[in-house]
Amino acid sequence: MKSIQNSKYSSGYNVSLVFSVSQHVRDEGLLTKFIEYLGCGRIERASARPDGVNFAVSKFNDIKDKIIPLFLNHPLQGVKY
Repeated sequence: MKSIQNSKYSSGYNVSLVFSVSQHVRDEGLLTKFIEYLGCGRIERASARPDGVNFAVSKFNDIKDKIIPLFLNHPLQGVKY
């Protein structure tokens, strides 16, 4: 994600928070289930790889109220922890 300079901010920059999960395009159906389950987010094409898709959540309240509690209640296990 690229930052865009904006003169309405005193620093000249806007800071944003994004939660993102990347998968191969064949798993787009799985990422769509995230949207159904969490009631937020969007699917977008991965800019870094042509065969990839991302599930992304950028609304602060959705990250605070849905994504963070999900990981607090169901922590990652194994090597991903």
